[in-house]
Amino acid sequence: MTLCHNGNNLICGSAKGNDENMGVTEFGNKVIKEMNRVGMMVDISHAGEKTFYDAIDISSMPIVASHSSSKALCNHPRNLTDDQLRQLAKHGGVAQVTLYHGFLREQGEASIIDAIYHLNHMVNIMGIDHVGIGTDFDGDGGVAGCASASELINFTRRLLLERYSKEDITKIWGENFLRVMRQVQNI
Repeated sequence: MTLCHNGNNLICGSAKGNDENMGVTEFGNKVIKEMNRVGMMVDISHAGEKTFYDAIDISSMPIVASHSSSKALCNHPRNLTDDQLRQLAKHGGVAQVTLYHGFLREQGEASIIDAIYHLNHMVNIMGIDHVGIGTDFDGDGGVAGCASASELINFTRRLLLERYSKEDITKIWGENFLRVMRQVQNI
């Protein structure tokens, strides 16, 4: 479950419209603990930076960023800093590159190449066991070269050109995310 969307709520502060730098509230602390208890994944993709650090401290399980990219490559409030990426990996979590123009490139239209740059950067920071792809096709996601599910093979082709192994591609395309899901659900 995503803790928030594009605005603060009773659980936490969002990456958007959070001028007071709100983090996880007292109620949000209880929500995260209950999510851990019942086996729900904590998703911080829309959360503000303070919320991210609060959630990683509160959660007894790894957390995920289901559709975020690298702030070092595109300075968008929804993207994760290198320190956030390191902390996510340190706690066993996963960050999934999103195929959304504004999160991949600050100006102009993004392409599949921009997404590959973000993925490569995140692998360099976090390691291959902590990355994935979160397309966001249902939220205006899609970039030139990978605009819909019918073009996802293009991403795999690019990964092969980048010399990712079959095992690494399996991790990127879902095994890392499923590992966290299994851990959270205790199966």
